[in-house]
Order: sequence, then C-alpha cells, then structure tokens
Amino acid sequence: MGYKTPKGQNNHLPSAFRSEFQALDHSPPTIVRSPEEVLKSIDRARGVFDRHGVRIRQGNTLDRVFANTTSRLRGNKVVTAIGEIDNNFVSILASAIVAFADEPGIKGALEKISGSDVATSSRRQSPGKDVIWELTMLATLRMSGISSWLAEPDVVADFGFGNYGFACKKIYSENSVEKAIKKGIDQLAGAKLRGVVAINLDELIVPPNRILYASHPDHLRHILQDYIFKFMERHGATLRRYAPNDVCDGYIIHLSASGLMLHAGRVQPVTVNVIHDPSVGESEHGRRLDSLGRKLGNADGLPDWVKAAGGATSNW
Repeated sequence: MGYKTPKGQNNHLPSAFRSEFQALDHSPPTIVRSPEEVLKSIDRARGVFDRHGVRIRQGNTLDRVFANTTSRLRGNKVVTAIGEIDNNFVSILASAIVAFADEPGIKGALEKISGSDVATSSRRQSPGKDVIWELTMLATLRMSGISSWLAEPDVVADFGFGNYGFACKKIYSENSVEKAIKKGIDQLAGAKLRGVVAINLDELIVPPNRILYASHPDHLRHILQDYIFKFMERHGATLRRYAPNDVCDGYIIHLSASGLMLHAGRVQPVTVNVIHDPSVGESEHGRRLDSLGRKLGNADGLPDWVKAAGGATSNW
C-alpha cells in the first residue's frame, strides 16, 4: 500500500496526513506461496465450494482457471509472464476462499464466483469479479487487524467509530465511474451506515493479455500510484460531487497489478490503496478517514491472515 502523494497533489489526502505523513510511502510485506502451497490451496478451495453445496461446473471459467494453474504448476515447461500473472491471481483467490470458508454470507459469494467469468483475460463486467473485490477489501481490513465482516453495503468494519460501511465498486469503464459512485452512496444509505465508497481500478490499467514492465517493485508501485492520482484528476468533479455527504466520508481507491520485474526476470504483484478526502480542512469525516488510513498503513493482522490463508511474508 502507498500513501505518498506526487508533488503538488498533497490536497488529495486528509489534512492530518498532509502534516504528519507527507512523505510516507509504506508497502506491507508481500505474501509468497510455494507451488505446493498454491496447489494445496486450490484443492482446499474446491473443497470449500463442495462443502457449501456450490457446484463448479466442469469446463466453466473458474474450473478452467483452477485447472490451468494446476497444470502449469505441475508441469516442467517454461511459464510465460501471462501464465505467472494467472498463477498469482489464482493463488490469491484460492487462499481467500480458504481463509473465508466459514465466513457468514460466504455461500452467496461462492455462487457468484462460480457462476460468472472471473478470467484475468476478460474485461467484461462480472458479478464474480465484483465479489472478489469485496473479499479483497475484507482481506485488506483483516490484514490490518481491523474487525470486519461481510454485510450490507458490502463490507462492514469497526476501527473505533462503530460499524462503518464499505460499498465496494469495481470500475470496468471510465464512462461508468459516476454511476458506480452513485450506487455505492445508495448502498451506504440503504444500510443506514456512514462509510466510504471503495473503488477498484484493476480492470482499467492494462488491456487483457498485456503486462506491465518495471525495473523493481517500487517502480511498479509508483506507476500504480501515478495512475490513481491521474484518475482522481480526471474524475475530480464527480468525486467531489458525491463526498463528503450525510453517509459518505470519501473514498478508498485501489489498484493492484502484476508486473514483470526486469531486474529479476520474474512477475511480482503490487497493490496500492489511497484514501481520498475530496474536501479541505479539519472535519469529523476527515478524522475518520485519517484513522482508517493509519490502520490500513500497518500489517497488525498479517500473521493471523497468513496462518488462515497460507504462505509466508516477504519484504522482496
């Protein structure tokens, strides 16, 4: 995760961050899993679907995604960068399914994941990908040691201000940003919770079957940060129009991508989350966003998450 603001963009962060964390650029340890651990996670994930009575139909997208990764990991052939990206996606997805196997409401999530296109090669709108974003947001909160669970609007957490909502919206087109934000605001209002709209930009940054190149994971992280801040500039009027208001404090803008590291010849996934407060000056909603940002900027819950999801941490 990163909160470093490009020069001239400090107004995009809560005021407390501007004064105290102006140069903060924090990235938590990545989670690495051996091929054997990934294979085990896939088998365990399939078992979670079976246990909840959710069928993975033979030959559907999820079945193919799992099967292709299994074949790559068990084979001795050279794996392309695109294949490595798929492996990373499956590793993260399967581990999340295993970690959330007993989460209330998980069966509905599994049904959407199994019943729609979740392939990394597709950019079509997908209920399964929407749910994967909700699980990703929940995992992010858990890794930060924040009490959180699946509930309307999508995810609810308590980080010191009572129940706080996260309306998770995945963006598939630049033309759909305002519609997604409005829907997120409606979800917060319907849940009768104050919170944020959590925006996922993963589908926008690169076309299907293309990859990013970077000299180092830090370089890739700065590429993602730059993309987020340019997105905020393009859609600044819309973001300011809908927050802050009676139910929404602001936004979390998320972007994750796997890039080919030229210095090491390997694929590395990187994630950036930026807290965005469209207003200026001290305020109650700004203090809530400040507190959330501080919590997300640590990894207090990482040991418990790794224990549940498998793998080990690495600082690159």
